[in-house]
Amino acid sequence: MMPHPPKPPTQLSSSLVIADQAALTGTHLITLGANTVIHPRTKLNSGHAPISVGSNCIISERSQIGLQSDPPDDEEHDVTIENGVVIEVGAVVEARRVGEGSVVEINAKIGKGAVIGKVC
Repeated sequence: MMPHPPKPPTQLSSSLVIADQAALTGTHLITLGANTVIHPRTKLNSGHAPISVGSNCIISERSQIGLQSDPPDDEEHDVTIENGVVIEVGAVVEARRVGEGSVVEINAKIGKGAVIGKVC
């Protein structure tokens, strides 16, 4: 029987909506903003870097947020999703920053170190 993954430190808004079946794992801080919705089967993994999600975001089911492996060249960087971002079904986001009001489409993958501007 496998042990449960570690529970990460979290900073959660009181107006956050998070599904019971969403998974938050890792060792770094996960910050989730006001009026953000986290759908079922979403995975937020802070095992390699902190994750910050702004307010008024929608993170759809089966999406994965956070670095899936160590950052390149042993440099630490956060995964930051700014306010009003929509991440659709099955997307994988390892980006350093996703700008305010952007949309990450279905099954898209945004790699390590990427910086997405506002309203993209």
